Amino acid sequence: MHFRMICILMLLSVMTVSGQTHPFIHYNVARGLPARHVTDITADHRGFVWVALGTAGIVRFDGRGFHRLVLDDAGPRDSVLALATDGGRWLFAGGTRGVRAVLLDGHAADRVDSVIDRRLRTIRATVRGLRARRDRTLYIETAEGSWIFSLRDSSLARARREDAPHAFLRTRLPGRTIRKMARDCAGDYWLATDSGLVRLGDTGQDAYGIENGLPAHNLRTVCLDREGGVWCGGEDGLFHFTPRRFQSLTIGDGATVTCMLETLDRELYFGTRGQGLFRFLGGRRAFLTTRDGLPSNSITALRELSTGDILIATDAGVVIWNGNRVQPMPPELTLPDPYVTQVLLAMDRSYWFATHGGLVRWNNERSTVFRVNDGLPSERILCLAEDAYGTILAGTDHGLARVRATGGGSVQSVEELRGQTVTALFFDRDSRMWIGTQGGGVFVLHEGKPRQLGTAEGLAGVNVSWIAQDNHETMYFGCNGGVSVLPRHQMQFLFAVDSAKTYGADAPPAQQSALRFTAMSTLTDAMGLRTGALHAGAALRDRFGRLWFSGADGLSIHTPMPPAAVGRWNPPGCGRNSDDAVSLLAVILAGISIDGRDVPPTETVELGSGDHVLRVRLLLPSFRNPGQCRFLYRLEGLETAWHESSDGHIMYSGLKSGRYRLVVQATIGEGIWTVRQSVFDVDIAAPIGQRMLLWALVAAASLGLGLLLRRIRASRMQGRARNATVSSSEEAR
Repeated sequence: MHFRMICILMLLSVMTVSGQTHPFIHYNVARGLPARHVTDITADHRGFVWVALGTAGIVRFDGRGFHRLVLDDAGPRDSVLALATDGGRWLFAGGTRGVRAVLLDGHAADRVDSVIDRRLRTIRATVRGLRARRDRTLYIETAEGSWIFSLRDSSLARARREDAPHAFLRTRLPGRTIRKMARDCAGDYWLATDSGLVRLGDTGQDAYGIENGLPAHNLRTVCLDREGGVWCGGEDGLFHFTPRRFQSLTIGDGATVTCMLETLDRELYFGTRGQGLFRFLGGRRAFLTTRDGLPSNSITALRELSTGDILIATDAGVVIWNGNRVQPMPPELTLPDPYVTQVLLAMDRSYWFATHGGLVRWNNERSTVFRVNDGLPSERILCLAEDAYGTILAGTDHGLARVRATGGGSVQSVEELRGQTVTALFFDRDSRMWIGTQGGGVFVLHEGKPRQLGTAEGLAGVNVSWIAQDNHETMYFGCNGGVSVLPRHQMQFLFAVDSAKTYGADAPPAQQSALRFTAMSTLTDAMGLRTGALHAGAALRDRFGRLWFSGADGLSIHTPMPPAAVGRWNPPGCGRNSDDAVSLLAVILAGISIDGRDVPPTETVELGSGDHVLRVRLLLPSFRNPGQCRFLYRLEGLETAWHESSDGHIMYSGLKSGRYRLVVQATIGEGIWTVRQSVFDVDIAAPIGQRMLLWALVAAASLGLGLLLRRIRASRMQGRARNATVSSSEEAR
């Protein structure tokens, strides 16, 4: 309990002083939304999000684009004000001219259903609200009364007006008007109010407005999708927020954080560029600057000593902070250059200092300096690491070197990385070394040989600032194009790993070449990662398993998701036995085109003989990683290799006669995949000449078989006649 209280105090301190914000992705007219005035939002069982836009009608959103649904007789005077789904086949839209019923097609060919729609025409008043119930009834509230529509027998009856589901929460938010409510899998309530978005839960409440990331105050509606995302909207457009994924902080007056440290007492220290050291001590905050004795206000590295003191490295020297005052380092420590980039505590309790003038080892009594003359590729040391055998790895601006303090302090340069600017070194839990470079991407030392990973393998950029690993063994690479994510079970597609340690089943060899390009996903600014240019070495994994990233725009706190089983996506906090059914991610066949002519999607496509052009459009509604859905596909019967499509569009031409089957699989990033599924079969008839020849062969074979059977029958009859003659002659004797 005491531990939790300390953490809550620390978080409140950050939120109060450092301007904590939450990333809300804003969809407006500039990003494809047909109109800015959002009146209601809902999500269907397939994963699509539906948005009511007043006089602009309703649109369906799949994460890539908005698709407008045409209501047959809806005109400019009609305005859609409310939406509801029954969790299956139906979407209901209520407006100024009653209720419309939309049939949700399995192939995304949604349309207004004439039968149900005709029964609802009795309601002609303006609809104020719609609510689908668990007993398969629809509650309709209008300006002239309320109705109950049964989905079982399509009956419509008058009803008494009911209180809104959020009525019992009004006393908890005095002075605010609650417009709509949604509840997530953790049991928290999300409320759209006239003054922003509010979360109410057992742990308290959070208010989201302009001051912490939501660029709007007056909200009309709120909804949750199957991935745990929160959608809200009002007069300023549509907003999407993924809770507990990213949080953005600014330290002081927009200071750039260059290094971070979490002590054993769970205190946080942030070194900044030009503004000193920012520290959180039991809920208290303070800056430590040159006025307190620091050699410089530009902090380059932090290290906690065994005594609990903090070693502070700056671009002008190194000092020790004992919690009360700044103390100088012992005079026995001599640095060839005052600019220290990293401090490493080795297993033998010696300290290693990476400076711009060489590598320094200090054993608490004397210091030893390693330079180019000792075998280093350069004296400008950028990063340090230690392997399981006590060897020190020193990354420089001209390569990587191995340094052994024992045996005379031998230095050996790694030839495979000669000339590379090594900016980050990291050993994962399997003692595998990852090497980040400037301009060369990432190198991973596997079985003694370096394997290079670049943009062709999904890396967001070739300039790598830092490398980290979360509690689920997922790797993170801070690049110039974002933060690249490589799940543990996806590594097997980039290089050989121990398959016994993977989370999912191995993919077939024919698929691995295609999976190589989809092994990584990228966290970008479009998802709310507000870091700007990532700073070298500034990454931290705290005791909660959260990852802290630093950039020019402040700090971003990322809450990693646990690995999901292939083919099933569990929203945060949702159990498989909860009341809210966990949906299977599945690829949707949205369209088929043959020779430029659209045909209805079906399980079997029959084509005549000749050369045809077959085009297919696939959809996978997902919003967690916008723009990162990838599709793998192959046409069984034609090929064994897999191909990739980034937009879900597939084309085949010149298919020969025969029967084929299109098999697809898709990913939304972070190692989350759909099940492999058969979309449809393609049956191509043989040319007429081949068919005539085939029928001729069949006729000839039938004729030959008939003659053969006739001959056999005649032979049998002759045999019987001979037997009868022999029998009669024997009887006569």
